[in-house]
Amino acid sequence: MIDKLFSKTGVALVAYLAWTPFAAAEWRSDFLRDVLLVNDCDRHSWEVLISFSTRKDQWTVAGWYEVSPGENTYLLRNGTRVRHRDNANFYVYAENLERTREIRGDMGTNYRGEHYKMKKVPRNFRGDTVEIWLGC
Repeated sequence: MIDKLFSKTGVALVAYLAWTPFAAAEWRSDFLRDVLLVNDCDRHSWEVLISFSTRKDQWTVAGWYEVSPGENTYLLRNGTRVRHRDNANFYVYAENLERTREIRGDMGTNYRGEHYKMKKVPRNFRGDTVEIWLGC
């Protein structure tokens, strides 16, 4: 009798524990984090245009953010830190100040009358921050 009860309880417990991470991941799918732009290049300052999402199916394009060599900065928009959803891609277009290098991809967007090709970039999650790293 105890073996049968343990067996049923054990199965229920295993099922609950297996389900819990998925429920937590779903709950955090729209978790917002502050965006930290990190310039990992020691030679170039970047002017950066970003595309980010705070809600499903809602995207915002904002720029231009300048980040100096080896520096990092939290991105501000209207005096408030830019926040981005965990489960949404993040896109950037960047040019160095000399206009000799750029970071671009294949996602087209318009900003202030100009067309840019933005690149989907990797995101690093650290606490309440999502880091976007730019290299040389």
